[in-house]
Amino acid sequence: SKKKHKELFVTAATKLWECFEAPTRRSFSQKIRKLVEAAEQNIRGWVLIKNFAQQNPKTVKQHAGLKSPAEQLNGRRYHDCWLQILLISSSLGGFRRAPLNPK
Repeated sequence: SKKKHKELFVTAATKLWECFEAPTRRSFSQKIRKLVEAAEQNIRGWVLIKNFAQQNPKTVKQHAGLKSPAEQLNGRRYHDCWLQILLISSSLGGFRRAPLNPK
């Protein structure tokens, strides 16, 4: 993983180091908050793609033709396009539990 993601690691380390070079506590805090915000967005995007994009053919064959981890979790394919599956899964149409604090 170090070889595969070396450029990403260097970029992240550089941005983190730049936070420590802040002249004041306030600017340090602002830089850290901004770094965390950008990191969360990148991680969320990566996770969505990882869970909904198609896997390699060998893995698909092992899971009875289900192409993504989301399909494997649901046990079926809702649509041929993984972006449509993402939209279906992210809508609350499949919400099955009652709210935690019903009024």
